[in-house]
Amino acid sequence: MSIFRILDQMEQAIASAPKLIWPFESRCILNHDRLISLIEKLRSFIPEELNHAKLVSEQADKIIKDSKQIAKKKLEQSQINADDILRQAQDKASKMVLESEVVKAAREKANDIIEKAKNDANKIKEEAEKSKDEILSKAKSEADEIRNNVDSYIDQLFNKVELDAQKIIKIVQENKANNEQK
Repeated sequence: MSIFRILDQMEQAIASAPKLIWPFESRCILNHDRLISLIEKLRSFIPEELNHAKLVSEQADKIIKDSKQIAKKKLEQSQINADDILRQAQDKASKMVLESEVVKAAREKANDIIEKAKNDANKIKEEAEKSKDEILSKAKSEADEIRNNVDSYIDQLFNKVELDAQKIIKIVQENKANNEQK
């Protein structure tokens, strides 16, 4: 049974409770206005908590989005750095060939520089990928933890509200039974 249905039943029970004779026309055995006020408070309390849970969920989504952007920027910067290193190595190798009297030595040196640049570029790419994966994994874990906490909090809140509503219904029913016995 949903909380709103319980609240509706409480309201109906109060509204249909026998009224006292004049001058107490707006009263029954229960305090009618007080119970209606409690019902309204319960109804206004629930959307406030749901809005809070929605904000927490949106914050978790933002953390994931920001982490993805950071990882993407690091990967792009690593690619730029790797390309710059490679370009510098190729430029240096070209200059060495042109300026060197021993072309063979220059080619070997250029190949070594290019190979080192490729290795450095690959190493930078691997580190950027690893960093990206770690950031995304951490962001996902944090987001999952936040979502789990929000879900748990909402479940606890609904259970508490439902128990409170059941207690109020029980009081209303007992008072109604007492009123019918009189």
